[in-house]
Amino acid sequence: MRWRAELHISQFKMADLCATSRTHISRLENCKESTTLPKINTILNGIGKSWTEFGEAMDKALKEQVAAKQIKLKAAENKPIWSVK
Repeated sequence: MRWRAELHISQFKMADLCATSRTHISRLENCKESTTLPKINTILNGIGKSWTEFGEAMDKALKEQVAAKQIKLKAAENKPIWSVK
């Protein structure tokens, strides 16, 4: 997570702030696990970020992955659908 790096905190500290385990933080960072909206909310509150900031960060990450051709966007019924190469 870029935010963890920006905050200069360890996975242990992030987990403590976000009321979760270090393993969960690690698995999220490495795209090995998904999470729930309530858990995202807890994480955001733990590090003092808003849903708006989260949305902006996800939009930026998606654009970077598209630019790097890691994700290919397809239009389907005017809704974006993405697939991983």
